[in-house]
Amino acid sequence: MKLHATLLLSVLVIFSSLSSAGLAAVAPLFNARFSPPLSDTSSLNSESCFLAVQSMPDSDSPAKVISIDKRGRTTTIEELAETKEITVPGERLWIAGEGPRPALDAQTVPLQSRRLPVMSVRVFLSSGGNTYTTAFETKGGYYELRHRDSRGRLLFIAVPRDPYGLKNVVVSADGGRVVVIDESSHNSGKSGWLGQRYYVYDRDGRLLSDVDFGDNNESWLDFSGGVMADDGSCYLTGRGEGGKPLKKLVLLDADGKLKWEKAFFEDHQISAYMGGFFVVKGGNQSFLNFIDKEGNVKMLERMGYPFDFWLSKDGSCAYVIMLKEFDFNKSGIAGRVSELFPGIKVVAVNLEKFRSDGHGMPSIEISPDGKYFILTGVGATESLAKTGIALYDQSMNELWSDAFFGTNITPRFTGGGFLMLFGSPVSRISFYETK
Repeated sequence: MKLHATLLLSVLVIFSSLSSAGLAAVAPLFNARFSPPLSDTSSLNSESCFLAVQSMPDSDSPAKVISIDKRGRTTTIEELAETKEITVPGERLWIAGEGPRPALDAQTVPLQSRRLPVMSVRVFLSSGGNTYTTAFETKGGYYELRHRDSRGRLLFIAVPRDPYGLKNVVVSADGGRVVVIDESSHNSGKSGWLGQRYYVYDRDGRLLSDVDFGDNNESWLDFSGGVMADDGSCYLTGRGEGGKPLKKLVLLDADGKLKWEKAFFEDHQISAYMGGFFVVKGGNQSFLNFIDKEGNVKMLERMGYPFDFWLSKDGSCAYVIMLKEFDFNKSGIAGRVSELFPGIKVVAVNLEKFRSDGHGMPSIEISPDGKYFILTGVGATESLAKTGIALYDQSMNELWSDAFFGTNITPRFTGGGFLMLFGSPVSRISFYETK
């Protein structure tokens, strides 16, 4: 099928229209609105549901964790406001500033545990939607972390050993690995302490790693700038405080142990994990760098051509996303990709072909297996902003298209279909099944 001259012309002029080809390829399953809106949503999980975090009215704070099935029916998994207090063991009251720190080399009178008020709550969804983690924080740097499955069943509870304060929780897509990062600010923690410590747990709460770097911030790891493999098998990050250039890369294995530490360039920036490789920016900007779990590097030269690159999860398909039109067949890029990734299927998408006059370049979202991609373009008709969405296969056949009033609409592929997320935070979700 010949490429359309513009994406926007075909989908923005007609509102809420399905292409004839799409009727057999795409089935709308639900269109649901949420008030208050959702601050986070997962992909379709093993229960054929999506997990989501719903905010409080007139606040960004999380109110509850909900489950949404494939028909749009919503079930509340946990009302977060019901947890008003947490129990702090006597030996850890000092972390909350409620008692002296126990002496390490002397006998002390054990303190009774106390109930302290919950002062803030954070929720961390696994992107695969099979688990979620809540962190109920109280005074000082103390918190109680609860890891649950998609039905809300408690899997384990974890608490801190230092008063640094909770920085972040990173959960693998499948929920099988939970990395908890305690880190104070550059000057002092919530209780006047400076330091970084991280813990790695499996799905059932078995502690796999507990590493305390203390106040030696040159040894800290920049977890916020790192990327975890979907299955939790490894975590690539860098040495040093967050926000600063990464001079070295550090790979942690599934148990949170150091596997290797290397410097490939003067500075590093980790951008993605795809097809078994970490994509790292650094060195000559004409090259795309792919680093595997063993620390080996593959480099794809752009050779003066403007394009981005994407690999499917299983490494069987690659997309060359052309940002400006050029002769792809004569460029030699397909051959170079095949040399780096033998046996791979290469798909080229020329975004210029889908752009209409006066409108910006459409964005692209590719399905995990590489079989489909969605283009999203924003334009205006009679002073009304509209967003056009179109689904294509690898042969550039348009399978479905639609248009919506407004902007800030994000497509996301998920188990057997794709979501349309409206707004940020999300006030509406539409789910379409691909057949």
